Amino acid sequence: MYQPENRPNQLNTLKIVLIGTIRFVGAHLLREVLTLGHEVTIIARNPARLIMAHNYLTVVPGEVTHMGPWPSDWPATTWC
Repeated sequence: MYQPENRPNQLNTLKIVLIGTIRFVGAHLLREVLTLGHEVTIIARNPARLIMAHNYLTVVPGEVTHMGPWPSDWPATTWC
């Protein structure tokens, strides 16, 4: 597994938001981008189903099909 001390240059690090990371393809994609050293925020309907933790992973509970404004307690700094 990726070790923080081997993290690539900060200039090459992306901040990525993913949905659908609990199941097969999304879980593999999540694992891959974390291995590459990118910071990832995931939006999950049921965060308890996520079976991994990582230093560069932020889990935000939420429903992406929600038609209202984004909840005010979502960490805005992870989006940009």
